[in-house]
Amino acid sequence: MNSVKITSNSEGYVIHTSKNPNYGYVIVAQESLVIKDSFMTKRRLTALIHGTITLLESRDFQEGEELPGKIVIKEQTIPFKGIELTNQIKIAGDTAVVCKLDDSVIFRRTVFTSDLDDKDVLVQHDNIEEILEARKSPIYNVADIADETFELVEDIEL
Repeated sequence: MNSVKITSNSEGYVIHTSKNPNYGYVIVAQESLVIKDSFMTKRRLTALIHGTITLLESRDFQEGEELPGKIVIKEQTIPFKGIELTNQIKIAGDTAVVCKLDDSVIFRRTVFTSDLDDKDVLVQHDNIEEILEARKSPIYNVADIADETFELVEDIEL
């Protein structure tokens, strides 16, 4: 997939204001077909393009406009700087179980890039038994793990 589409909210706005009114973001979406273990599924990813409101407005983004590039997934066991913890914790489907590697939480974010050679960086979880148990009875809440204290560090160059 070589392009993403600009999306709007229910009021039709494509530029969204951040907590700081001088900054905002545009949401881009990409749909693709993924084949894993000989089974095809449709995957929809979204990512944010951040910038100053002035710069975003000067670009005049339009709903449905296509931009060259793609969305990639980045995962790591250290929280990403500048993103609320509850929005970056990798969860196992609808089980509410936090994915972990060697008891470390896996953090996940999606990133828009114009570099078509950029690849997903995925971290395989190893708490499989916990996830299988949760499929029988969901027991976890994402907010619980976000309450833990994590040391925020600069983003790891992936």
